[in-house]
Amino acid sequence: MTPTPTKIGIIGGGAAGMGAAYRLVAAGHDVHLFEVDPRLGGDCFGVDMPMPDGSTRRIDAGVSDFNMQTFVAVKALLDELKLDYHPITQNASFSYPDGDSVYAFIDGEPRFVQEPDDKERFLSEIARFRSQCVEVLDDERCTDWTLQRWLDAHDYSQPFRDLYLYPRAIGAFPMPNTPAAEYRVRTIVAFWRMHGIVGDDGPAPRMCVEGGMYRYCDAFQHWFVRQGGQLHCATRVVGVARRRDHIELRAVTRGDEHITHKLDHVVFATNSNEVIPLIEDATDDERSIYAEFPYQRARLSIHQDTRLMPSDRACWAAYNYVVPRDGQPEVYPIITFYPNQMLSLDGVPDVFVTMNPHIEPIPDKTITNRFFVHPVGINRTAEVAKRIDTLQGKRNTWYAGSYLREPWVHEQALASGFQAADRLLAVL
Repeated sequence: MTPTPTKIGIIGGGAAGMGAAYRLVAAGHDVHLFEVDPRLGGDCFGVDMPMPDGSTRRIDAGVSDFNMQTFVAVKALLDELKLDYHPITQNASFSYPDGDSVYAFIDGEPRFVQEPDDKERFLSEIARFRSQCVEVLDDERCTDWTLQRWLDAHDYSQPFRDLYLYPRAIGAFPMPNTPAAEYRVRTIVAFWRMHGIVGDDGPAPRMCVEGGMYRYCDAFQHWFVRQGGQLHCATRVVGVARRRDHIELRAVTRGDEHITHKLDHVVFATNSNEVIPLIEDATDDERSIYAEFPYQRARLSIHQDTRLMPSDRACWAAYNYVVPRDGQPEVYPIITFYPNQMLSLDGVPDVFVTMNPHIEPIPDKTITNRFFVHPVGINRTAEVAKRIDTLQGKRNTWYAGSYLREPWVHEQALASGFQAADRLLAVL
């Protein structure tokens, strides 16, 4: 007699949830994937850009690229889904909050509008930092060092910090809403190393899926259903109760239908702050550990307001950083992406994606806003994440999410889903 497949529920259809679902459905289990949004993808999503002829074109507005060398799980899944990808443009600009252009790196070459007092030292320090900073990842002495402490120890100049490093640091989404000098040096370097911004390997081969990264989420959705997975999009999980011989999951559909599923195992692939509110019988250990996870709310504005770009159009770049001045910007992290250049979009009017805009985009030029929660890279984040190991599998409950794997990027979310699924499979 063929054994009955194990029934597994996965809450959250972002990268972590897709990673877990990929492994579990491929192993032949009865997998149910629940996602509150109409589509899978979480922070990897597209928006419909209005075109001059009245039509729309979908473009990336969340996760837009991946590093071929370090995004191992992402690349493996893209290859499994037989998706093509191409290099992105990695130009970067730096300007003051009022848009006053300072300089840019265009095709790897510096283009100064306002030169620092010692341009040669400034450029040499950028090169030195890119190769030297990775030492902190293997140096236990730097575990609790701030960025400022490490820079002081290695005699980096103030112009380098103010005009290059700090603006680039506050453009990194896992960073807290505090001055960049206070950031944990190992966290920011790990983030940059993952994206290929630092290291001795030269510019990373950063790629985008042909047509947009969001397409991989759509492709996975079709693959998952073809493999026999049960997809529940536009469905909000409202409670999970772990009974003596099963797990009961209650949810509400977009049509306000209340449904209940009896499961053998459940995987929480949500943000850290969403776990405990869903567990109706949370233990003291679960409550205490998840109460310690730091997270931060952020806003993405997709718009066409050029005031959030450098005033000198020759400095417009794929990544546009803000150089703090006169108390602005007030909220971090902040950065403006320019998809037209980054992704080589043809025939698409200029569109910008700004995280935590310091200038409110003009309403008539705003396409949409997206609010999300993300892990924050502070001293205790990695330490708390390690404590989740003591919870994995207890009462047939498993946990996945980028918050469990520094430096908390899309690759880590997908890999955490793989890992949770593999551990679940090992006990079956």
